[in-house]
Amino acid sequence: MSALHDLLNKLKTKGVKIGDSPFFMPSTHRAPTSKARIVILSICILMSLSALLIRISKRHHISSEQTQLASTELSNLATERSALAALIHQGHIEEAIEKGEGLVKREPKDAIVWVNLGLAYKMKGHLKEAEEKYKKALSLSPDFPVALNNFGLLKLEQNEPKAAEAHLEKAAALDHSYADPIFNLGLLHEKKKEWGLAVQFYERYVDIAILSKEQNQLLGDRIRKLSALSTYAQNHRSTP
Repeated sequence: MSALHDLLNKLKTKGVKIGDSPFFMPSTHRAPTSKARIVILSICILMSLSALLIRISKRHHISSEQTQLASTELSNLATERSALAALIHQGHIEEAIEKGEGLVKREPKDAIVWVNLGLAYKMKGHLKEAEEKYKKALSLSPDFPVALNNFGLLKLEQNEPKAAEAHLEKAAALDHSYADPIFNLGLLHEKKKEWGLAVQFYERYVDIAILSKEQNQLLGDRIRKLSALSTYAQNHRSTP
């Protein structure tokens, strides 16, 4: 799979976040493009959570002090989640693992923390631990697209294409705007030498991902190469 890893490494060097990436905020499956976006998303989410807590407090006669305490706890958790994702995004893996292990002890039912901790272990090269964390995230939230995608890519890298395909297809079906599983399905079919299918998924990825001109060119070159391979294979099969 060296050619596939080369493609991944080249794209990541160009700044595109693909394959498996940290989950930053509950409202998006992509890493934010700027600090401003993180702040804006955080404010929006906290406002929504505060409004929800107010409605609940009115319905169940919860005191304002209890509502404020719950709101503060939710705010702190959102901040901690973002900090963990940022550490992974910046490549501070040892710190991310330490922080993530502390977070899952405090929030053992938080699937977002588990999936980010799994990614940190994977980036460290500890695949067994990564798999355990992903499985825990999926046990808590079976329809969590990021957990499905990251687990699927791990299975692909462990040469388990059936498990990989099942998880990646489910992730893509649950969120049509989520580009990572589409790219990973392209990798899967390329590994299986199913050039035509690989091209279809890469083209879908280009349509929905946010890429620079250089990144588009890099993937375009890959698509043209695989299209040529697909045409050659079809002609070769049809030759008596």
